[in-house]
Amino acid sequence: MQTLASMAKQGRSSLDKVGLTKPIDSGIIYSDVHLEGISKTNFAIDLISSSSSSGGGLPDIALRITVDFDKRKIERKARILDKWSTAVVSAPGFMFQRSLAFRIDIACGQTKYTITINGRDELYFNHVLQDLSKVDTISVLGEDVSIKNYETKDASKLLGTVFPDQNFDRVADAKRMKKAIKEKDVDLKAVTDILVNRSNEQRQILKWQFKNDFKKDLDVELGKRLSGDMSDVIVGLLDTPEVYDAKCLYKAMEGLLTDDKALIGILLSRENQRLNDIKIAYEELYKRKLLHDLNSETRGHFKHLLVSFAKAERDESDKVDFVRARHDAKAIFEAGEGQWGIDKSEINDVLISQSDAQLRATFKAYDEISQLGIEGAIEEQASGDLQEGYLAVIKTACNPAKFFAERIYQSMQGLLQDDDQLMRVVISRSEVDLLRMKTEFYNLYSKKMHDYIKEECKDDYVEVLLGIVKTI
Repeated sequence: MQTLASMAKQGRSSLDKVGLTKPIDSGIIYSDVHLEGISKTNFAIDLISSSSSSGGGLPDIALRITVDFDKRKIERKARILDKWSTAVVSAPGFMFQRSLAFRIDIACGQTKYTITINGRDELYFNHVLQDLSKVDTISVLGEDVSIKNYETKDASKLLGTVFPDQNFDRVADAKRMKKAIKEKDVDLKAVTDILVNRSNEQRQILKWQFKNDFKKDLDVELGKRLSGDMSDVIVGLLDTPEVYDAKCLYKAMEGLLTDDKALIGILLSRENQRLNDIKIAYEELYKRKLLHDLNSETRGHFKHLLVSFAKAERDESDKVDFVRARHDAKAIFEAGEGQWGIDKSEINDVLISQSDAQLRATFKAYDEISQLGIEGAIEEQASGDLQEGYLAVIKTACNPAKFFAERIYQSMQGLLQDDDQLMRVVISRSEVDLLRMKTEFYNLYSKKMHDYIKEECKDDYVEVLLGIVKTI
């Protein structure tokens, strides 16, 4: 298959040599591309169609990313029907070094490309390409570029902003942490730089190494020198995901007023295995059972909803019974819109028993018989925490990234800022779907999540969260 290798010379390095040509499984619209490699000289990445639509024998290029070491520039060009666009868009920063390993992730939406470099820095490029579905091949060009790993991922899967550090050195990190922990305070910049750029698994290894080398617990040493929200966010990053969730649930129920938003955000969005791990962690931490506390701290149909999810018995298969979906949609309609009032037990039974795939089919069937749609019907027929719980189940089944993007926005609206919710969402979704959440956030509010948090939250701890959210 031809590329445009013979058509372009960028910088001092020739791009005639093809370092890699691979298919993009399912095409660029339905797949995310992941590359790991090393280059000593300038290189380019072309996303192209395997068959020409222009009739000239050369494939159209949807996107060319050029990494120019000499000019220290990253540039994007588009090519449609054998013609280069006149606009060359340059990135505001340069994130590569000669002969050092790089990681590039490319995700393509209907109007934007997102290019993530080394799991940290992001470039957003707009596009106006019409035949995106035809882009099915990647070609890497350069005289001295070596691709060590290439893979594509289903674009419907989740994607976070925190990745394992390719050059992780647990001994060196432990020493840096020891140096950052002073007698009475902490070098927060050094601590943050390590924690936000290591995966949770790597942080657990770091904790073990610190304990092994210095005979002290890293989280305890940091916790003693920090306080308030800063302590919560730093120690939270050092917890395993299930321990962090367990701590958040306990905090939500320990005072006079229950934080129902925390219970909803955690219990109604986690998979069965995670919920079981949370219950184990909760009992180990507090010597009491999570289900017992939920039963004593919540009431009525809302309690039934939370406890049912916490039991971790939901179907998680991808199979869909469309006949049942139509039956359940009709049952929900008749329990709500179709009568005066709402039969909460009928709705509860459907939401707590069905898989996300089955629920999506049910909601689609509901929308066909309802003028309000499933969300509109819940907003009209239910209220308070039960309404919020129902909507959480619906939204996480359909688009969890959008649901949590909304929670980020809501945490800083109103008279009282909800610091706990902001921290909880950013930390818990950092390796799950935070990257997709950022896209959803921009689509919803026409503002970058990073900029919104920076503008709305002035507390010191926000710098740690911004390091997780990441931007250039």
